[in-house]
Amino acid sequence: MLKHPHIVELLETYSADGMLYMVFEYMDGADLCFEIVKRANAGFVYSEAVASHYLRQILEALRYCHDNDIVHRDMKPHCVLLATKENSAPVKLGGFGIAIQLPENGYITSGRIGTPHFMAPEVVKREPYGKAADMWGCGVMLYILLSGSLPFYGTKDRLFDSIVKGKYYLKTKAWEHISEAAKDLLQKMLSVDPEERITVDQALSHPWLRDGSLERLAKESELLRQAYGHYFDLTIVNNDIEETIKTLENAIDEICTTPQWVPVSWVY
Repeated sequence: MLKHPHIVELLETYSADGMLYMVFEYMDGADLCFEIVKRANAGFVYSEAVASHYLRQILEALRYCHDNDIVHRDMKPHCVLLATKENSAPVKLGGFGIAIQLPENGYITSGRIGTPHFMAPEVVKREPYGKAADMWGCGVMLYILLSGSLPFYGTKDRLFDSIVKGKYYLKTKAWEHISEAAKDLLQKMLSVDPEERITVDQALSHPWLRDGSLERLAKESELLRQAYGHYFDLTIVNNDIEETIKTLENAIDEICTTPQWVPVSWVY
């Protein structure tokens, strides 16, 4: 049984009348997909600080799975849930309906499985796949968190062709203000070759997630103060990164209803 701070916990199972019932931890918040769509409809996207905060938690949960040789196989925002309705709520990974234990050789040969827009190239091509397929799904999620749009889209054949070719765009207006470090991690997660794709341990050690987080938050808070000082008063007073993130998220939530947060044209 999986037990991790960022995984929705299975509390109990029981059978009755020929049915198997599974009782999971109650999650009071919405799934991440709902939150992304809500923000996109309001005309803005997540800041890099918040996106990295969420991605770090998702990858911590995924590392626990991979350490136990479990492949999720359906990494997408719909499977990431907020524990509460609070702005600073932690996220937890769920949706383990098609998760599988890796065989001894480390590869699965079950063909296409999962949600098409989040399938890795090797899954689309029906090739043997493993843990790297989950990292591709996380890369798609990171793209959505930062831009508010899908990297791969279209009808079935066009969608799969784009995925296999790794054809996505980072030169649109939505990416003009995204840091090079964030783009670097994204490109490593969306490497078409699973052997070259970044692992979960490598991703958690990437500078965008590991180094300079406090400095990035301080810079973002200063930019927010300059642009929206009449909406809130925010000061980073210590070196507690988690507390700082919570403070920034609360401040952002207070101003996010204004259409001035991010121009609508940034969201495609």
